[in-house]
Amino acid sequence: MAELKNSFEALGLECVKTYINSGNVLFESQLSEAVLREQIEQAVHRDYGIALTVVLRTAQELEQMIEYCPFSPDTLLAGESIHVSFLFQAPTEDQIIYLSRIQSEKDEFQIQG
Repeated sequence: MAELKNSFEALGLECVKTYINSGNVLFESQLSEAVLREQIEQAVHRDYGIALTVVLRTAQELEQMIEYCPFSPDTLLAGESIHVSFLFQAPTEDQIIYLSRIQSEKDEFQIQG
């Protein structure tokens, strides 16, 4: 993650922090979302040989996600956790149906936004 942080700093991004070994990076920038996405995708491909689609979320979007989380942390048992995935675009109806078919009693999901 230190190398990933260095790659982001080399792009001129500020206050760069990585989150565990997740590939998630927090940073500050005044650049537009489109410019940031392109620069980060190119840097990751150049530095690590990985072609990916970058999903950017603002601090406000993260705060809203926490505020409107449909799962209450108070109901979690020891060892349980809530995981969040951010999608680049809304899933299709077929994708939602597929997810519904593989949902289990142990794992739940909701799609919002």
